[in-house]
Amino acid sequence: MIIDAIHVLGWFEGQEGYNVHTRNIADALARRITVHRTELPRRAGEVVTVASEVAKYANGDSHANLLISWGEKANYLVDLPGLKIAYVVWETTKLPDSWLEPLGAADRYWVPCAWCREVLVDNGFAPETVDIVPHGVDPRIFNQGAPREPVLEALAGFKFLNVGVWRHRKGTADLLKAFDAEFAGDSGVRLVLNCDDPNRPDFDLRGELLGLNPSCLDQLTFLQGNIRNEVMSRIFTACDVAVFPTRSDPWGLPISEAMACGLPVIATHFAGPADYMNSETGYPLAWEPASCPWMPVEMVDGDYGVWAEPDIGELRSLMRKVYENQAEARRLGERAAEHMRSNWTWDHAVDKALLALEAVDDASPDAHNDILGL
Repeated sequence: MIIDAIHVLGWFEGQEGYNVHTRNIADALARRITVHRTELPRRAGEVVTVASEVAKYANGDSHANLLISWGEKANYLVDLPGLKIAYVVWETTKLPDSWLEPLGAADRYWVPCAWCREVLVDNGFAPETVDIVPHGVDPRIFNQGAPREPVLEALAGFKFLNVGVWRHRKGTADLLKAFDAEFAGDSGVRLVLNCDDPNRPDFDLRGELLGLNPSCLDQLTFLQGNIRNEVMSRIFTACDVAVFPTRSDPWGLPISEAMACGLPVIATHFAGPADYMNSETGYPLAWEPASCPWMPVEMVDGDYGVWAEPDIGELRSLMRKVYENQAEARRLGERAAEHMRSNWTWDHAVDKALLALEAVDDASPDAHNDILGL
């Protein structure tokens, strides 16, 4: 099958992970192939307005549709002409009940990492229909040459940084406890936190942290969430190391972007980061499998699947190691930046996307029906 146009459906505007991914992969694809874009509705009851150009592909030849959204939104693919691809991102070993039937509308499935591919196969998807198409970084923005953010650069001491939403999954509270236990009272060390909760307009990071009663309050710096990429790159270069004790990141945009900016990174060696980070390019954090206690989706049997439980004792040890071996950490960060620039940009992601499209076999259009037991 020769694909000469791709129709991308998703949420293009915004700074959350789905927005960044949809926008960047569409832009990178557009440098290589014709791309049409459809913005998905954001509220119940809104109607999707499909890109007008799609009508000329009514016979389905040479055209693919790529939906980047929650699995339950895959029903938007049903009436579209051409190859149907659902990009599936989930954080535990068990997909939400509400995703399975809608995902049956797709012919192919793209996922960001090897672990996600295993999850889909274990949930009943035919292995030959699941391709790994990673996320990426924009090296024009995220690079070692980004000027340092002046306010952070002016802060004295060694600066650990964490970026992400305030979630149990992200391990922010665990990081604070580890930092407090390891460095409280050491005025030469600081923890910089850029965390928010887009689902809570009244979210107060300082208030959340005060509730944990840390001893290191005067060593904490809080940044406003939802920061533009150009500013975030300057925040990365103004800090000394980035730390992500996450329980699951199918990709981990801030992790990869920090590495691209030359920061040594401590991150749980699970899911997405396990594909692009190792001991030569970062500080992999050990973990054990653990049951996920809850996710904001319906699971009729109450089983939310399994994810990673990071080793907090090792987290403390790695933070101490980086602090006491700063020259070595800087060299590792330089290797990380080169590694990301040479292997993990959005253009590299499109290389894999186009290979996946070239490999589509017209002879097996119904392989995906395994997930429905058909």
